[in-house]
Amino acid sequence: MIAAMEVSHIHPFMAGMQRGQTAKCRAILDAATDVFCEGGVAAASIDTIANRAGVSRQTVYNQFGDKEKVFAAVVEDVTRRSGAELFATLGTFPDRPDNLEKDLTAFATRLVGRCMCDDDGRALRKLIENEGQRYPELFETWRDYGPGKSWTV
Repeated sequence: MIAAMEVSHIHPFMAGMQRGQTAKCRAILDAATDVFCEGGVAAASIDTIANRAGVSRQTVYNQFGDKEKVFAAVVEDVTRRSGAELFATLGTFPDRPDNLEKDLTAFATRLVGRCMCDDDGRALRKLIENEGQRYPELFETWRDYGPGKSWTV
């Protein structure tokens, strides 16, 4: 299961939702991420996502619309969370390292552990590998928040 995060920080339209709605939305996003990573978009169904999230099929449709919109929300959600962790980790490297080799090794370990090998990083890579060619427009978000943003840092 993907690590939980405050939903309103991910999708601005959720900021006005009541607590129960954001909890359902978070459950749907987490379930959908797992389902899409396991079998891809083509093999995924709204019923499977709803069952895993513990909500009704209609709740998924009410929150997101169709399967492609759920997938787009998952890509945005995982990208934002992964990007936030990446930039938080980048900020941990000391401005003036006392021991460059030691500090660089510790930093690389944090970067790999927190950003590349965490649940969000693995999910994002799997989504890009499985669906990137089929849905290239969805991965503009990833390019904007990930590689594109890191080049400006």
